[in-house]
Amino acid sequence: MFDEVFFGIVLAIKTMQRGNFVARCPSVRHAALALALLPACGARPLATSAPSAVVGQAVSLVLPSDTGALVSLPLDGAKATVIDAWAPTCVPCREKVPALIARRAELEDTGAKLVLVAVLADEESTEAARTTLASWGVVSPFLIDRGDLLRRECGVESLPSTLIMDDRGVVRWVAEVGASAADIAAAVRAVAATSNLDSHPRPAGAAEHRSGNFPTD
Repeated sequence: MFDEVFFGIVLAIKTMQRGNFVARCPSVRHAALALALLPACGARPLATSAPSAVVGQAVSLVLPSDTGALVSLPLDGAKATVIDAWAPTCVPCREKVPALIARRAELEDTGAKLVLVAVLADEESTEAARTTLASWGVVSPFLIDRGDLLRRECGVESLPSTLIMDDRGVVRWVAEVGASAADIAAAVRAVAATSNLDSHPRPAGAAEHRSGNFPTD
């Protein structure tokens, strides 16, 4: 069956070059239709993003990690950087963060990296945030935002909040309120599939604080 379809596609290409034979031959019309549908069959459409002014915009962030090192986002070498913003007092985060962590290996198989960002008030300590994660069953490094950087640069107004940057730092997708870990994983696969890291170098100076060795797990 595959050989027949393949032959029909080749025939369609050749006959279309000769004129209007496609219109006069049903078998060739069918082959041409199959040819037209093949890209769509293999495509991974990106799920609809939540409305956000930052989608399509390049963003560069530098945040301290829980160990004090400065880390730039997007992470160097990642086909997609998944930023999941949370807070110790965020009730929905108690389920969402562990659900995403459970899919970390799946995300990394696509070349993506999951980065947790703790949005902390002045009185909240790094150790308290680490203890909160542990109480949720999560042991993971994280970055810290104390100055509303995510709100200013990425439009994060509520928690939890998840956004996906491509390898160039362009925000490609923002999760809807209530988006599941499965929804996020599907969007990550679509964004990572568009990456072509070898075809475009990083902008000059972009690696000053960039850490491809940030331990995301």
